Amino acid sequence: MAGPRQAKRIIWYQLPPRGFWVWACGGLSVFDAVIIAAWAALNVIYVWQRVAFIVPLFKCAHRMLCHATSS
Repeated sequence: MAGPRQAKRIIWYQLPPRGFWVWACGGLSVFDAVIIAAWAALNVIYVWQRVAFIVPLFKCAHRMLCHATSS
């Protein structure tokens, strides 16, 4: 099992390509990548839920408009 020192080294390990990340944003560690991935996942889940709620409303409105104009 990894000790606290080894865990700390893994968390703060700089991900490749190191030169690009240092140039672009000052470096990207494993910890930073996990935070960014969690943020992106939460945004995808939020958008998925919003779309799942809104699309049926548009379908319902479309059906109501089509039935109203055809009668």
